[in-house]
Amino acid sequence: MFVVTRPQVILGIDAGTSVVKTLVLTTTGQTLGHARAKVRVRWSGPRKVEQDMDEVWRAVVETVRAAVLEAGAVEVAAIGVTGQGDGAWLVDIDGRPIGPAVIWLDGRATDRVAAWERDGRAALVREITGSALFPGVLPVLLEDLEAHDPELLDRAAAHLNCKDWIRYRLCGAFATDASEASRTYLDVRTGQYSDELINRLGHQRFRRLLPPLLPAWAVAGRVTGVAALELGLRAGIPVATGLVDTAAAGVGLGTAKPGDAYAILGTTAFAGVLREQVTMDPSVPGITLAVGDGGQVIECLAPMNGTPNLDWARGILGCQDADWTRIESMVQQAGPGAGGVLYLPYASVSGERAPFLDTAASASWHGLTVQTTPAQLLRAVYEGVALSLRECMDVLGIGASVRICGAAAASSVVCQIVADVTGRRVVRSTAEEPGARGACTVAMIAAGCAPDLEGALRMFGERTDTVVSDPAVGELYERQIAAYLALRDAIRPIWPALRALRAASTASSPRLSDPPEAIVVRPRPDHHDPGGCVSNTDRPLLLVTAPFDAGIAQDLGNAFDVELVEPSLAGRPIGEMRLDAKLARATGLVCEVDVVDEATLEKAPNLRVVVSCRANPVNIDVAACTARGIPVLTTPARNAEVTADLAFTLLLMTVRHTGRAERWLRSGAWSGDDVFEPYQKFRGIGLAGRTLGILGGGAIGRRMMRRARSFGMGVLIYDPFLPANAFGDEATITGLDEVMSRSDIVTVHVPLTDSTIGLIGDRELRLMHEGAYLINAGRAAVVREGALVNALTKGWIAGAGLDVFWTEPVDPQHPLLALDNVTVTPHIGGASDDVITEHSRIAECGLLSWIAGERPAAVANPEVFDRAPTH
Repeated sequence: MFVVTRPQVILGIDAGTSVVKTLVLTTTGQTLGHARAKVRVRWSGPRKVEQDMDEVWRAVVETVRAAVLEAGAVEVAAIGVTGQGDGAWLVDIDGRPIGPAVIWLDGRATDRVAAWERDGRAALVREITGSALFPGVLPVLLEDLEAHDPELLDRAAAHLNCKDWIRYRLCGAFATDASEASRTYLDVRTGQYSDELINRLGHQRFRRLLPPLLPAWAVAGRVTGVAALELGLRAGIPVATGLVDTAAAGVGLGTAKPGDAYAILGTTAFAGVLREQVTMDPSVPGITLAVGDGGQVIECLAPMNGTPNLDWARGILGCQDADWTRIESMVQQAGPGAGGVLYLPYASVSGERAPFLDTAASASWHGLTVQTTPAQLLRAVYEGVALSLRECMDVLGIGASVRICGAAAASSVVCQIVADVTGRRVVRSTAEEPGARGACTVAMIAAGCAPDLEGALRMFGERTDTVVSDPAVGELYERQIAAYLALRDAIRPIWPALRALRAASTASSPRLSDPPEAIVVRPRPDHHDPGGCVSNTDRPLLLVTAPFDAGIAQDLGNAFDVELVEPSLAGRPIGEMRLDAKLARATGLVCEVDVVDEATLEKAPNLRVVVSCRANPVNIDVAACTARGIPVLTTPARNAEVTADLAFTLLLMTVRHTGRAERWLRSGAWSGDDVFEPYQKFRGIGLAGRTLGILGGGAIGRRMMRRARSFGMGVLIYDPFLPANAFGDEATITGLDEVMSRSDIVTVHVPLTDSTIGLIGDRELRLMHEGAYLINAGRAAVVREGALVNALTKGWIAGAGLDVFWTEPVDPQHPLLALDNVTVTPHIGGASDDVITEHSRIAECGLLSWIAGERPAAVANPEVFDRAPTH
């Protein structure tokens, strides 16, 4: 007998502002699994920036499942979590969000911050918390939310920062750590909430919202059964309290001793240094994060001007179709100093918070002439972000070396500019996802896999490279920083007037009194293609007749003019929908049931891409598209999650006879003569210890497997295209006859092809034992109709659950509808708003890959990418 020992791993989750990352690391720091998922930031009104808390959790589920699947057969020993800080992530007494999270980028409390600065409350906050006030922190946000929606705040039971919300979903406990609480009401010198601060602010009514404080290195709870079901993990795994993302990234970079310094270049910038105790001058608008290890703190400055400056400049200069390699080639060609152009990088809608606080701060280029080139403007933006970072480092007294991470730090060009502008040695992390890595490090300590921080870091090892400053440009950048500071201080008094002008201009913008027939999304009218500048009317038009997520349409507006036509379920050719003028200009079409046929293509001479919002593009003439060199993109697995939900629900309803029981109860048949009659009449079977047979191991089949495993079932899978070890010990891949004969329940999820039509007939159904059940929420034609009627009426099997029928709508007189042992639903497997969001997300990914010149992941006719278009 051989005993296979699974390697012990640590799982780290980092929920950033725009991307959730999950790592699976061995206890020696080797990456076994890595997954990322985007989350949307919603600009829901003037200066209002929010996120859907459930969407963040869904991204966690997606990345955890993907990373663990990539890791293979492993034993998760502990989980660490980190995430974006600040904002207001409010939940009710049941732990449900009372609304979207107000995130740190939000600027709705800008005027309130200015008032607190005038009346002394901001100074009080800075004195006790060690941190300057800015619009995205909890105390001002709570006041602002109360002023505008008191009923909303009345429903709140707790504030959970982003990582605390994720950890709550993991283990069901409200808690936070000192690094998160440092930006709320914490006295960083004592590491406890300050009653003095709460009372002097008059915020006693908000005290109830503050979660208990736990050490970052402690076990805050263990994975619940519900979370285990969602994540595909075992229940009981310890979950560490964790640190806020900026502190976790420092741990992931290897900072452990007082004096160690690091910087982050992500959505915001960050510079921090580990200190034995608080040393920062209270007049500096910095952030002090208590790390809960004695009196140690991280003193830091976190300017709002990170990579969004680079993204904005790339787009506003008409270069959004150029990849970053091309952009950085332009930056290098411009040379140090950017031809004398200076850029002030204060582009955040909520102003700037470091190394000075000014809610009116604005971005601007200076020193331009008629000879200034786009490359010099781009270079100035890169240098402007580095100049801001240098000023922060100088204020903090950071020495000659600094560790660096973040999305922009992956660029050697960025690291060289930072080294040259700051005059410091830049030690860049080459390990994946320092934030998630830091979360793993903390979890190692919490679970007892490492004795302390330095021990955990030694076990993980160091993965870095070094970039040194070029002494030849040192004098130039010394002159540049002096000019930068003088310019900023000179223009700063004008910023409030510029903000006022912006508000007045926005308020007086013309509005259309009559809405057009289609919603048009055009955030950047100066878009141009890689070949050169084009006019506004030549922006690529994306015509969308499918139901589509409005937020994702807005995102696609960065690359297209997006026109959302009222969705139709008629299944008509788009060429017959009175859209001829739009078709003539359309570059792309997105549809779900509307037909793209030869006649439609004839009306769309500029069409270059089609998206079918379904896994199988039956509504598209793929051959005609291929002949024209038009790729047909699809959205596979768009409804996999919700269809699996429905199929498993149907399974439970069928084996527990809930449909019959409900009808019987509503009929009034439950009389006082026999209270226990339903207990006998509707006796079903439990799932634990039973065997589920799955026909088809694709996206839905895999999800059914996970659900079944969580109910304690064994799983057999028939799929001739999968290797025998595809799912390890989670499921056994075997032949069709064995699945039919050994399973207590068989569920159908194979695609409909010539080989699967009629796959299940009399012979296969007779293989099932008479207590077995058949579930079909896939394709009706896979099961022979007459054979199923025979099996159910003659007692070959115990029952069936059906969401699909051979002819739809099904005839009310169909014999299956008269059978008590059949549970039916009207083909609603994909009937969920989540499907619209999911197919919109997959379509967006495909279209953005296509417009970037890459081959999308899901293409019905990939051969078009191997030759030039012929039409």
